[in-house]
Amino acid sequence: MIMSQIEMKSPKPYCIEKRIRKSDGSATYRVKIRTQFGKATRTFDRLSDAKQWAENTKVEMRRGDFVDYLGKRRTQVSLVIDRYLNEYIATNYGFLEVQRRKTELERWREEIGHLAIGALSASHISHVRDKMLGENTRRGVKRSPSSVRRSLAILSHMLNVAVVEWELIPANPVNRIKKPKAAAGRMRFLSPDELEKLLYACQKSACEHLLPLVVLAVSTGARRGELMNLRWADIDWEQGMIRLLKTKNGHPRSIPLAGKAHAMLHEKYLRESGQSAFVFARVDGEEPMELEKHWQRAMKQAGLKDFRFHDLRHTAASYLAMNKATLMEIAAVLGHRTLQMVQRYSHLTEQHTAEVVRKMNERMFENGGASLLLESGSRNVGSVGGRLPADVHGA
Repeated sequence: MIMSQIEMKSPKPYCIEKRIRKSDGSATYRVKIRTQFGKATRTFDRLSDAKQWAENTKVEMRRGDFVDYLGKRRTQVSLVIDRYLNEYIATNYGFLEVQRRKTELERWREEIGHLAIGALSASHISHVRDKMLGENTRRGVKRSPSSVRRSLAILSHMLNVAVVEWELIPANPVNRIKKPKAAAGRMRFLSPDELEKLLYACQKSACEHLLPLVVLAVSTGARRGELMNLRWADIDWEQGMIRLLKTKNGHPRSIPLAGKAHAMLHEKYLRESGQSAFVFARVDGEEPMELEKHWQRAMKQAGLKDFRFHDLRHTAASYLAMNKATLMEIAAVLGHRTLQMVQRYSHLTEQHTAEVVRKMNERMFENGGASLLLESGSRNVGSVGGRLPADVHGA
């Protein structure tokens, strides 16, 4: 390749090298910028494009707005995953959520970890998406579209961090692919009889954590991961609140602690608080307890079918709805950022809504002048062909 430097007519913080390809004799123009604000290099097929980019980049460097994506984009996706796991999620999420994200990102590491992040495209991601949709889980059942959506959401969040906070790439390629259609929201919750059987089974469990854990879950609607990661320092006994600093969506929130859940947890605190920082701790106190085997045994003893621990959250929300809580109030308790996730409980609030409208109508029309006016109007409707009196029309 033959090179020659193009001289600028006025002093500029950059130079442009003209290169001739031996293969076809075509020219390319390589810009080199070096200033006190930074340096960058880029190659163009047209001289005008090279000059324009150089001038724009020079201004951006002076303002502090320039990001050298071309240099950063060579970073391997596997290194971005490591940075996300070590620097971001460890300080923003609880123990179980960290483990869940690690599991999903290790799968993505296997598929796309070898690529440079700048070379990662929507087609790469859609290929892995389709592969996931066609495979079986460890249980031998086909992976659900919702499971693939969750995996894509974790990857997407990591790439958003790479775009916004680390400035490794200018855009998130996950935003350009089609997500699998989500299944209808699950609506399984415990009847009073089922709840009684479950609590009895938990009381008989060899795991002393299980009963207070289930009582707290069904009383507060907290997520499994939030409960497993709960620490004694998160509980404000004076205010009767649980302060969750690390949640699934990364936004801190407070949960009211009252009644039986408050009493059982406080008794547990007096008995165990010096043994571990975790409320529901493993025997050695270093990590949260192993829940699954104790939960499955209690489920079997209670005779519950098609019920998951997460359905305790639905149970709490459903009982809130049936006890006249509004959708806004349910969303606040559960920690949802929008009302979309709590729309599934709307039918349970219909009776309460109907009662509110009935009381409004009673107060508005069944007392005072409005009631007398409408009674007068109804009499005239029957006697003069549906016309209201002149004073009602304002004539």
